[in-house]
This record gives sequence, structure tokens and C-alpha cells, in this order.
Amino acid sequence: MKHHELIIDGYNLMHKQFRSVSAENIEALRSKIEHALQRFQLENKCAVTIVYDGKKHRNESVSGIRPRIVFTASSASADEWIVDYVKSLNTKVNKITIVSSDNEVRLYAKAFGANCLTSEAFIAMLELTNRVKKSSAEYRESEGYEKNRARFSGESLSENEIDEWKRLFNAGKA
Repeated sequence: MKHHELIIDGYNLMHKQFRSVSAENIEALRSKIEHALQRFQLENKCAVTIVYDGKKHRNESVSGIRPRIVFTASSASADEWIVDYVKSLNTKVNKITIVSSDNEVRLYAKAFGANCLTSEAFIAMLELTNRVKKSSAEYRESEGYEKNRARFSGESLSENEIDEWKRLFNAGKA
């Protein structure tokens, strides 16, 4: 799924990804999530907004760093902020993906044309992507990669093979 903009219910994602969330570790967990999403944003070239319930904040606050972090005003939940944001987009809505395990939020978002993922599905997607990258990096560092690279690179083609390929590619050009 190609994402132009990803809107994530931050605490919803946090509670699905980590077993024990408490007042003592919430800042560290939030930082972990934000760093992972910053990597995701850079690798996928999409905008990411993480929305947190801001029960301790009187007014909404938004960071200027990427990913964009929103703490809602004390009178609004992250769910309400996300639904209001989706409603405000009108025709551009199909270019965003909402990440939340809240059924009501996903139903509203889908009704307005947004793509939706549960937090669990998004976490699984991130983990799969990380496993693929890790195994790919491990393969590149292995001996087999070097053998295959030399075997399939242009360095191992004979002059006759190169001439034959050139003839084949130029056959249709006249």
C-alpha cells in the first residue's frame, strides 16, 4: 500500500506494540515509536503524523519536527482529532492511511474514503519490513553475495556474449 500521509493514533499503537505501558516508561516508549516512525517516513517518502491524547495539555500542540507530533487539547481525544482531520480533507482523503485499532475511528475514516490499518497490522508490516532488510543485509555481507555478484555482473561476460546481447537489443532498431 502506497502511503502519501500516515495518521497514527500514538497511544493506541504504543499499547498494541508494548506489553506494559506505565507512567514510568511512557516517555521512553513514545521516543522509541517516534524514532521507528521517523525511519519509516524517510524510507517510504511519506508524511507521518502521530496523534496523542493530550489530557495534560490545555491547548493542542504540534511539533515542527518530522514525524509531526500532535498532542490534542485537553477537551479532545486523539480519536476525535483523527476523525475531524479526515472530515476536513474532503476530496484528498484517499491519499491518507489511518492507523488505529479503534473500530469507530476506522469506520468514520473509511466512510470519508481514507485507507485504514489496525495498529496490529501496521506493527506486523513494520516487523516484516525490518526482517527482510536484516536478512538482505546479512546476505550482502555473506560470501554467497560476492560469488553471485561476480557471476552475474558484466565483468564475467565474454566479448562474444557482449556482442550477442548488443545485436539482440539493437535488432528491432532500424
